[in-house]
Amino acid sequence: MKIDWENIDLKSQKIIQKTTDDFFKNLEISSQAQVSFHFLTPLKIKILNKKYRRENRPTDVLSFPLWPNLKKTPKTSGLHLGDVFICPEIIQQNALQEEISSEEELAKIVDHSLKHLIGKHHK
Repeated sequence: MKIDWENIDLKSQKIIQKTTDDFFKNLEISSQAQVSFHFLTPLKIKILNKKYRRENRPTDVLSFPLWPNLKKTPKTSGLHLGDVFICPEIIQQNALQEEISSEEELAKIVDHSLKHLIGKHHK
């Protein structure tokens, strides 16, 4: 599993790496998969949320999968699954509301976003 980082501190990178490794450990695709994670400010994630989801508010995470059906992906190395945009400020707010650590909330959100990247969506 290869992960690309943008604007992400080392502590958060370690949480994201562990969560991603745990998520993909039993999936065949893990050996060739690649995911990009980006940290954004509330304003920047609000702009993306408005553009792509038509919701004019910041959100904790947005996932943009590149493959709607993983069964039809090429079987090559370096398969980019998509991009995940995370707002650390919203993660911290959510953690306070749920009375958990921001690290736990980040891991939860990363797991949730990875499910979206492999085609599992809300019911």
